[in-house]
Amino acid sequence: MTLTVPSKLHPRLQQKYEIPGPAVLFELLTGALFGGHFPRFQGISRMPAVRRDLACLFPDDTPVGAVLEAVRARLPAVVREFEVFDLYRGKGIEAGQKSLAFRIVMQDTDRTLTDSEVEEIVASIRQQLHQEFKGQPRT
Repeated sequence: MTLTVPSKLHPRLQQKYEIPGPAVLFELLTGALFGGHFPRFQGISRMPAVRRDLACLFPDDTPVGAVLEAVRARLPAVVREFEVFDLYRGKGIEAGQKSLAFRIVMQDTDRTLTDSEVEEIVASIRQQLHQEFKGQPRT
């Protein structure tokens, strides 16, 4: 989205249209707004959502955005959310490391997920975090 430099309306036009105070004009180029992805309606599922939290230790220079992007690219469709809800450095964490805690929300719209399906998804995320980013489970 681009905004052009604002300019004042000519006093003659301001008077012609009986605008009581100074008016400022600008042009808004909306091409970028329409090039993005917009949320789409999804029906509300009657099936319960399953939430799991996963905390891992990472090298301090590991970019959080890169972790989120890589994991989200490989998530199965039943995972509705994968977010970081905590970043911790300090007591109990070795120097040069940080702890990231992730919230995983899973839900199928047609059926209830089994415990084994949920654990398989969490295990695959844990494995990816370890292989790609040297993430170690935090105990």
